[in-house]
Amino acid sequence: MKKRMLAAVFLLAAVFVSCSGREESRLKLPMNDETENIPSYVIEGFVLKSMEKGRTTWTVNARAAQVFEVKKRAYAQNVEMEMKDDGDATIFLKGDKAVIYTETGFMEMTGNVYGISDDGTVLKTEKLYWDDAEGRIFSDEKVTIIKNDTKLEGVGFESDPGMRNFEINKDVELIAEKIREKEKERD
Repeated sequence: MKKRMLAAVFLLAAVFVSCSGREESRLKLPMNDETENIPSYVIEGFVLKSMEKGRTTWTVNARAAQVFEVKKRAYAQNVEMEMKDDGDATIFLKGDKAVIYTETGFMEMTGNVYGISDDGTVLKTEKLYWDDAEGRIFSDEKVTIIKNDTKLEGVGFESDPGMRNFEINKDVELIAEKIREKEKERD
């Protein structure tokens, strides 16, 4: 028994001595291991709020997010955002992913982006940006906007946060019919 214990001790000592001459072993990450590519925090149930003069102007909720302090960005998944303009008009947005620039509040939401304002205006696109400094939402992708019985489609879009004033940049197509009734028939 003592011989086995002694052999085990020698074996361990040999392993440590042979490893001491090698370069320090490092944990292998699924990405390159530069400091800026390692998340500072991984958060489940992520919530981020922006406040101005004691009033919440927008809130982002996500299933999860990875916060990179060095890059000053958060990468969020299954994202929902609620925004209010100065007149308390509200829009609710959701998308698959978002990149949030933590110093400026600028955000890029991608994948199945859907928005609905408090007056029932619907927005659909694959990519949407929120510019907190300028107080506007915009896209350079194809967009669909449904308001009452009017459907607008085009490429490129800009609006205030409450979707009260919006503009489609090019390739605009207007369809004026009973859109809501047709959508109900399809469901």
